[in-house]
Formats: sequence, C-alpha cells, structure tokens
Amino acid sequence: MNPEQLWTGVLMAVTPFLLFGLGGCYNIDTTSPLIFTDHHADSRFGQALTLHQHGSETMLVVGAPKGQCNYTDIVRGGVAYKCSFTNHNASLAGNCTELQLDNRGNDYSGLTGRQIYNKSDQWLGASMSSGGPNGSLVICRPRYRYYFYKSYGAQQQQRDLLGGCFVLTQENFDTPNILLPCITGGDRRCQFGFSVDAKKDHIVYGAVGLGRQEGQFWRSDSNGEERQKRPTKKVGGTKDYTYMGYAVTSGDFKGDSDPEYAISVPRHKQAFGKVVLYDSDLNEYNALENGDMGSYFGHTLVTSDLNNDGYDDLMVGAPFFTDSFSTNGSLWELGKVFIYYNDRNL
Repeated sequence: MNPEQLWTGVLMAVTPFLLFGLGGCYNIDTTSPLIFTDHHADSRFGQALTLHQHGSETMLVVGAPKGQCNYTDIVRGGVAYKCSFTNHNASLAGNCTELQLDNRGNDYSGLTGRQIYNKSDQWLGASMSSGGPNGSLVICRPRYRYYFYKSYGAQQQQRDLLGGCFVLTQENFDTPNILLPCITGGDRRCQFGFSVDAKKDHIVYGAVGLGRQEGQFWRSDSNGEERQKRPTKKVGGTKDYTYMGYAVTSGDFKGDSDPEYAISVPRHKQAFGKVVLYDSDLNEYNALENGDMGSYFGHTLVTSDLNNDGYDDLMVGAPFFTDSFSTNGSLWELGKVFIYYNDRNL
C-alpha cells in the first residue's frame, strides 16, 4: 500500500521552528523552561524519554545510557531517572532521582569467582516506553553482556551482548521484573530491548542481534511474562545484518480490536529497508517497502490515530533518504517521513 501522504525531512525539521515562532498564540513560555540535566559529561542524558503515571505521581523518565550509577564496579552502565515537573518553578531544575532498578553490581560465579555478567557499558536507559496511565514502565539495557566460558577450566571467554529489560508494574514498581529471555530462549547475542513499545495490555521488544544481526522481535503481556518471539530461530543468508527489530510499535491496524505489530528491518536489501506487519497471532500478513538504497526505511516507527477515525495510523522514518535526481544536484541524507493512513486494511 502506498502512503497517502509523505513529507520530506526538510519540512519536518522546519515545523518545530514554526511552532515555536507561534508560541505566544499557544501560551508557551519560551523564556524560562524547566531544565533537567545529569551534570556528568558524556552521559547522553535525554537519549530516551517517556512520560509515566504511577498512582497519583506523574513523572518524566529520562535515560542516560552512558551515565554512572551508584555501584563503583560498574563503569558507565547507564542510569534511568525520574524527574518531577508538577510545579513550574525554576528552582526545581535538575530535580531528578535515579530509579533503583538493580540492587547489586556485576555478577560473579560463587564457584569459580569468574565474572558471569557485565553491567559496564550496558546502555541502561537507551530505550524505554510507558504503557499509559497506571500501566507498565519498561526500561531496557541492550548491551548487557554475558560471559560464556568454553569449558569449566577454560580462561578464554566469549562476551555476548545479551541485552535485557526491567518491567515496572503498578504492583512491583520498586521491585521490577528482570527480563533476560535470550539467556535460555534464544541467541545469547540478541541485544534484547534495542527497541521497545509498551501498551496497556502488552509489550513488544526489538532484538537486533539474533544470528548475524538478522534480528527478531518478542511480545509479552504487560508484566513481561507469557513471552513469544518471531522468528523463532536463526534464518541467515540474505537476512544477515538486516537488523530486524531496530524499531517496533503496535496498534489496531486491521480494525479487529486486536493488536497488530509493525517491526522494522532497516538494512533489508542494501538498506532500502522495510516494515513487516504481524497479526495478533504473530503471523506476517503484509510488508511496506518505500525506501531507496541506503535510506534506512523503518529507522523510526510511531503509531497514532491521526485523523480521529478510531483506527491507528502508522508513521515510518527513513532519515538517510537521498534525492539523487534533484535538479539542484544530489541532496544527501535529506530524509523522508511516510504516513500510512489506515483504511482498515493496512
């Protein structure tokens, strides 16, 4: 299906400036913003953001995947912060507290003393998503590493980018569920949680590292349990290094009140990219391909009912699109955003 409307990255880049220029019309205070920061160099504070409501508390959750946590044996493992913004007061700037997701440092074998899991440079907070008011909050660490030794006495170790996520529900917000599904249920290099999208009753996760980075995606209930995955095993061949699961989202695309899943494969066919659609039973039923060579179609996915018709629409980013046939010469990495309006047959 062709998108009914597409915008180039240039127009999308200009739009925020137009909106801010009209800020006075919308009562936006452009002179004294409430500012939060990590105060640590190279923490990448703000790489991921989500709004979340837990009980009566509304918080801005901010990821700093290179931040330094409170454990001295973990070097730049990343930090997830919750920031208060309920009072618009400049004195609250920087009023963020670290979410305590893990209660220990790196893990070592009690039998051999050798390291098993490495949390340094795990990129905690690189991806996150909220399931809405009083739903689950999911915070992931796609570079969490597992050390595998070839035999009991061997010193040589294999370091696998296992990945993992924390699921904070209303009932266990202070003791989150820890998800490491690839340690037993998949390839130990799967980078689980590279992307994530939480909804009220389910969560979908991207895992780009399966096999030779052919990737896969997982689905769970809102607690992180009852997990399923596609594909179920490595395929290889032309699917190597295609990064399935680079971006994930879900919505009611078929108009049947059941969730469908949009999973990006941005390096498909020389990085033309594609987005694969799966039904509620995780069967593939459609694929969108509107990219050009190297455009990374599917780099970003967003679902929303744009025209208020009761059906979810799909937006797809292709940030590296290049217009090679422009009358002004090649416009490198111009970018495009595709909007697929849902006619209940997406």
